[in-house]
Amino acid sequence: MASRTSRLVAAAAVAALAAGCGSSAKVSAGQIAVVCGEPVTKAQFDSLMAEGRAAYKLQKQPFPAAGSSRYEQIKHNVVLLLVEHAEQREEGAKLGIRVTDAQVATATRNLIRSQAGGSKATFEQSLAKQGLTLAQVRDSVRSNLLQKAISDRVTAKLEVSDAEIRAYYAKNRAQYRSPRSRAVREVVVKTKAEALKVVAQADRADFAQLARTLSLDPNAKRTGGQLLLEDGTLSLDDAAAVFAMPVGQISKPVRVGPSWAVVKAVGPVQPSRQVPLAQVRLPIVQYILGQKRQTALRTWQGSVDRRCGSKASYAKGYEPLVSASR
Repeated sequence: MASRTSRLVAAAAVAALAAGCGSSAKVSAGQIAVVCGEPVTKAQFDSLMAEGRAAYKLQKQPFPAAGSSRYEQIKHNVVLLLVEHAEQREEGAKLGIRVTDAQVATATRNLIRSQAGGSKATFEQSLAKQGLTLAQVRDSVRSNLLQKAISDRVTAKLEVSDAEIRAYYAKNRAQYRSPRSRAVREVVVKTKAEALKVVAQADRADFAQLARTLSLDPNAKRTGGQLLLEDGTLSLDDAAAVFAMPVGQISKPVRVGPSWAVVKAVGPVQPSRQVPLAQVRLPIVQYILGQKRQTALRTWQGSVDRRCGSKASYAKGYEPLVSASR
């Protein structure tokens, strides 16, 4: 719900529908548009506008006045979203995709479980504070399920070849290098003065035990403060000192975010190295496949927009801005 509402209230730029839209001849009472035979109702429009108003209220901002340029931006984006949903319903039916009431109910229960511990009453109370209703959530859930089903169908046959993987790796070799690192133990404390006390104790106490008893790191009790320190974790000066220390030496206090740390080198420095393709193959495949999916879906949606845009009819006052494009 939050993502859909944010799209409505952000409205950074008006996204308009495809040019070549029709007249209001085929639009019945209670409708603001008919797209590829699918109606877009005034009730649907009012519901999304109510979400926008609720979001503005939560942010303690006045909703733009009717007739203002900001209001028109939001209005046209709402129409765009509803028309896109109508197109998807029509195209989904062509693809044999149907979202059932049972699927919506299951997805809504899962949402209530994840956001309100399974309590419908708590979930609805939270929605009420946002100016939303459970019916609006179900509508959003239905749209999301349909979009996912269409996305899965349109992109089902996409693949990534070995040649594409190797080419991407070769082009981006620099980002697949492991940073210089070394095994250390560290004691993290609030102030530099506390860190100096740790340095003073380190010569006569077990460093791992100091980490277990003094360190602010919640994992220190289990690990004795041991970790793999990588380049980029410390400032350049502190990193130079820590990586130059011989094994067994203890550092002066070093800055770690808002805190201070005392570091003991417990292993040799491991130089930066090239990560083999085999170790990064999966994320590369996921990235390339993600890019292909985006392209395929944009292409698919564009073809739908062009076809449905030529046959769309709008009620007076809800026509898209024909000077802009998606």
